Order: sequence, then structure tokens, then C-alpha cells
Amino acid sequence: MARYLKGICTGFLVYALFQNATAAEITGWANCLQAAKKHNPDFLAAEAELQQTREALTIAYSNWYPQADLSASVRTSSGRESYATGVSVRQLIFDGFKTPAAVGKAQAQLEKAESRFAITSASIRYQLKEASIGLLKSSKLMKMTEVIAKRRKQNVGLVKLRYEAGREHVGSRLSAEADLAQAEFEVEQARRDHKLAKQKLAKVIGIPNMPIQVAGSLVGELDISQAPDIPALVLNTPEIKESLASQEATRWSVQATYAELYPSIYLSASAGLEDNHFFPEESSVSGGVSLSLPLFAGGARVAAISKAGYALQQAENNVQSQKDNVQFNLEQKWIALQDATGQIRVQKMYLQAAQARAKIANAQYSSGLVGFDDWAIIENRLVSAQKSYLNSQAEQLLAEAQWIQTKGEGLE
Repeated sequence: MARYLKGICTGFLVYALFQNATAAEITGWANCLQAAKKHNPDFLAAEAELQQTREALTIAYSNWYPQADLSASVRTSSGRESYATGVSVRQLIFDGFKTPAAVGKAQAQLEKAESRFAITSASIRYQLKEASIGLLKSSKLMKMTEVIAKRRKQNVGLVKLRYEAGREHVGSRLSAEADLAQAEFEVEQARRDHKLAKQKLAKVIGIPNMPIQVAGSLVGELDISQAPDIPALVLNTPEIKESLASQEATRWSVQATYAELYPSIYLSASAGLEDNHFFPEESSVSGGVSLSLPLFAGGARVAAISKAGYALQQAENNVQSQKDNVQFNLEQKWIALQDATGQIRVQKMYLQAAQARAKIANAQYSSGLVGFDDWAIIENRLVSAQKSYLNSQAEQLLAEAQWIQTKGEGLE
């Protein structure tokens, strides 16, 4: 697979204008990946979202630590002013397991976010491969259409000679000229498509105005001789990991709703200064333990527990549904890859046959042994076989890319 990726991106000479208008060259598949990680806006946004979830976990942990506040006040009563300043500290002793549940849920949410990030990364990697394949295909097609146009021009010359010699009618000449016009149009079309393919790859990388050159071959080297262990692959996909993390977060939510039935206990202490003049000098120190116990909330807590239980059932069923979907997608992509690989062999055989027939038919038409209609059909089949073979090569590489994306491989 590494050789395939190298074949796709080897020869990519990427010259990007950075902040100081200096050109930086990026070559090879690894550097293409690195460039996308640095510049692709979707990847950077996903990274920022993941970092937010990491900070949320830190916030959840913070409730286990002492909470300290500094205060200062000025009060007026009956025309007299009083000043106070102090420090208060509050330490959680027990809150009915709400804090452990919040931490557990935040940890599960982080695992879920990491899985979402992996899904985004795999999607961007596929987009990068797709754009790379598209650019390489357009480059090959551009060269192919130029060769076809040259051959069509030679055919027009041959038909004209026979027409001028009275051995061909005007319809044959006009048909050959129309084929040439079509071939010349496809050359221009291929050039425009090639330019657009460059822009697409630059866009995926994240540097829209980047000029690109490409070289390489549309040959995939992913070994498909052995069937993969799809059930094992299912459990390692980011979609399943995300679903399992979501289930775990819901489980912690259930724990949090039960925690609302328990008392909360806090240890508190404060020290400060208070006086009728500024700066206050009279000191005061206090400390104590506070306890609160919920008694009645109109049935809201019981309903919340019931609701959380149903949410957990939903999450468990979602996991099973997701496993079924992912397994089917893996099976589908594996079969598509096998089909695309087999199709290349067939299209190559058709191309070889078309090339041999075209070579013979060209010689026969020149000597008058074959009529124009039969010769034109054989020439058209050659053109069709060349395009079909190129398309089958690109489709196989796309099938490989889809298989890799479904497994969850990303830019990392």
C-alpha cells in the first residue's frame, strides 16, 4: 500500500506561497499528508473541537479541588460605613457521587470526540487520495487525448488521399473530420479538467493557489489475496468507538441522576478583616461543615432517573445498529475493491485486443482490403478501450481509498 501511495504522490512538486511569499516544496505522500494536517481547515477545526473536549475534562476534575475566593466590600448603614475583606475556602467532601459521574462522563465524551476526530481525519485523507488520483488521471487523460487527436489527424489524411483518388466518398471524409474535431475538443476539455484537478488537490491540502505538477502511474498495490477479518476490523473503526463512548457517557449520566438523591457535604473556612474605617483591622476566622439533602422535587428526580434509563437503552441499541452498518459497509467496500481489481484485468485484455485489431485494420484500409465503416468502428473501439482502461485503473485506486477510509485510517 505504501508503494501505491508513493506512486500517487511521487512526483508531486508542490510550490506553496506562505506568509513571507517564500516558496516551500512538498514532495511525496508523507509530505502531502503533513501539508493537509497543517493547512486543511476542516482538520484544524476538528483539532480545535477535540481540544475543547479535553478542557471540559479538566473542568470536571476541578470540582475535586478546594475552591478559594477573595472578597472585599463596603457597606453603609444608618450613615455609617463598614469595610470588610477576606478569603474563603470550600472543599467538597461528598456530593452523592455527582463529581465522579461528571468526570466519567467527561472522559467518555473525550473518547467520543477522539473518535469523531478520527472519522474527520479519515474523510480528509480520502479526499486527499481522491484528489490525487483525479489529478493523476487527468494528467494521463490529457496525454492520451493528444495521442488520439494525432492519430485522428493521420486518419483524416489517409481518408483524404483515398477520397482524392476516387476510392472513398465524401461521407467517409466528413466522418473522419468529425472524429478529428471531437478528438481536438477532448484535448481542450482534458486540459481544462486537469487545471480543475490541480485546484481541487490544492483546496483539499488547504492552500488554494498552489501550483502542482504530477507524475506517476495509476497502479494500486494493495494485496487482496487474503480476505480480511472484518468482525475484528469492525471493533477498531472510529464509528464503533464513538458509539461505545456515547453509550458510556449515557451510563455515567444515569449515575449522575441517581446521585441527586444523596446529600452533599462541604467543608468550609474563612478568614478576614472587618472595621468601621479603612483599612479594616479587626480579624475574624470561621469554619464549619455544611450538609444539604434534597427532600422533594415534585417527582422530577424519579422521572429523570427513568428518562436516563431509557436513554441508556437507546444508546445500547444504537451500538448494535452501528456495528451492523459498519460491518455491511466493510463487506461492501471489500467486494467493490475485488470487483474493481478484477475489472482492470478485463479492460487490459480488451485494450490489447483493440490495439492489435487497430494495427491490422489500419494496414488493411491503407491497401483497400477493409472498407471505411469497418475500419472506423475498429478505430473507435480502440479509443473506447484506452479510455475504459484508464477509468478502470482510477476506479480501482478509488476503491482502495474507500476501503481504507471505511477502516478508519486517517492523516495520522
